[in-house]
Amino acid sequence: MAKRKTILIFLNLTIISITGYIFYWYYPSSPSSFLTEEEIKNEVNPYHLSAKIEKVQDIIYLDKSHVFVPYITTEGEYAASYWYYEKRKWHTHYVGTISTPLLVSTNPKDASTYHFIWNLHPGDDLQSLEFLLLKRRNYSVSNGVETYIPGLQMRFSTKLTEQPYGYVKLPQEFVEVLNDTIQLESAQMEKMYYNGVFSSLSTEFAWSSLDESGTIVYPELSIGGGGSGGGNSLIFVRFIGEDEELFGY
Repeated sequence: MAKRKTILIFLNLTIISITGYIFYWYYPSSPSSFLTEEEIKNEVNPYHLSAKIEKVQDIIYLDKSHVFVPYITTEGEYAASYWYYEKRKWHTHYVGTISTPLLVSTNPKDASTYHFIWNLHPGDDLQSLEFLLLKRRNYSVSNGVETYIPGLQMRFSTKLTEQPYGYVKLPQEFVEVLNDTIQLESAQMEKMYYNGVFSSLSTEFAWSSLDESGTIVYPELSIGGGGSGGGNSLIFVRFIGEDEELFGY
């Protein structure tokens, strides 16, 4: 009897321990305060040798569990890192010296959470950025029914500050178009594979940089580099020059 009681106590303690472990790691928790500069370096520098941090320029919360950290590397390059909080720990979603505008999201299926982030070389002397939303025109026939979807081009611009880095949310008209696209495409695709416009074949984003006169200029010092990460909540946005024509939109 005593032996059986001991076994039951042991089993109960084991169940309680496992339950506590699962609760601790998998139950949603509020993010802790973000890392210090030294902690950020310890997370990045040993694993990203070509993008090691010399100086953190800023720590920018896009929401309570997603953080944009622009920084300067040990080689003097301007770089970006994007972080998220999960299972009681801050993780890197992206780290790299490709820090021309990136599109990131805290929830890919809700366009109101989309942001462009960047960290540009000040030597390019840029005054503003222009962002484009592009949707390809499409024609299809299904069950004898012809469907034509016209192309779409939308633009908005933002002034740059004295800082080389920054972020901007999408304007409401962009959000409305994208959320309509998400609703339509999610009904056509398997939901387990659909990740908003981050997995869309019909939607693309682009950007241009402008000088003081409003002329599109090529940001020679800012374009280039490398990075790691990205996944399903980050898009590397392509640059469009002054003479580049947009076909299919």
